[in-house]
Amino acid sequence: MDCNKVWKEVKLEQLIFIINKEKKSKKYLSANFKNKQLNILGDIDKSDAKEFGFFLNSVSPDEVEIAKKIKSNSLMLNDIATNQRGAILQKHISDKGELEVIGGAQVQRFGIDGIKGKIDKSKIDNDQAYLKDNSVLVQNIVAHIENPVDHILIIAGIPEKADYILVDTVNQITLQKEFSPYFIWCLLNSKIINWYAYRFIFGKAIRTMHFDNSVTARLPIPKATKQEKNLLIQKAKEFLKLVKQNPSEDKINAVNYEIDKVVYNLFGLTDNEINLLFK
Repeated sequence: MDCNKVWKEVKLEQLIFIINKEKKSKKYLSANFKNKQLNILGDIDKSDAKEFGFFLNSVSPDEVEIAKKIKSNSLMLNDIATNQRGAILQKHISDKGELEVIGGAQVQRFGIDGIKGKIDKSKIDNDQAYLKDNSVLVQNIVAHIENPVDHILIIAGIPEKADYILVDTVNQITLQKEFSPYFIWCLLNSKIINWYAYRFIFGKAIRTMHFDNSVTARLPIPKATKQEKNLLIQKAKEFLKLVKQNPSEDKINAVNYEIDKVVYNLFGLTDNEINLLFK
C-alpha cells in the first residue's frame, strides 16, 4: 500500500507490505492511503511486476494493462539514442570565459533560457561537456509536482546554438540519425510519457528522480512510420515558433493538446483509455 507522506518530517515515501507466508498467490493487492482513507485499487499479477522490474504500487489493474500496451508497441529510448550527462565543471564557471555554459535550470521546453556562466576552453578535459549533433537536452532532475494532482514533469529542450558547454545537471540524448530531435522532444514532453514514467519507471516516487540511463533504458518510444514522425516534427516546430510570438496561453494549450493527441494515436490508445488515465 502506498501511504505517500504519512509523517511530515520524513522526506521519503512510506509503503506498507502485508505478507502471508502460509498462502501462495500469483497476485497481490494494490492500494493507497489518501485523505485518511484506504483506497483499494485492485489485484496486480506478480508477472506484471516482474515485467516492469519492481512491485508496482498505487496503480490499478486497468492502468497496468494500458502500460503493457504502450510497452509492447515500443522501442526503448536507449535503443535509438545514447544518454550522457554533461561534465563536472562547476568550479571553473565564472562570468568570464570563451564559452557559454548551461545547466539544468537553463533547459526549458521552449529552448535554452539564459546561461549558467562562462568557462575557458582550457578548463575542459571531458568530451561530455560538448553538445553533439542530433541531440535533445533534458533536465537531469525530474520535477515532482503535487498540485493540483500528483505528477512529474520531464523537461526537454532543443538548443538553437551548437557551442554550449554542458554541466552534469543536464542529460544529453544523442539520437540515431533517422530520428529527429523534434520527434523525441514531443514524446519526452508529452502527458502520456510523463504518466508512464512516473508510475512504471519511478514507481510514483517523491524522492529526487534523475533522468539517467536506468530511466531511458525503460522509456517507451512508439514504432512510428516516417509520415507519423513528420507529423510530430511539424507540430513541434509549430509550437516552438508560436512561443516566440508570445501568444496567449490558450493558443499554446491548443498546440499542446494536438501534440498529445498525436502521441496517444502512436501508442494506439483509445478515447476510453485516455479518459481513464486522465480523469
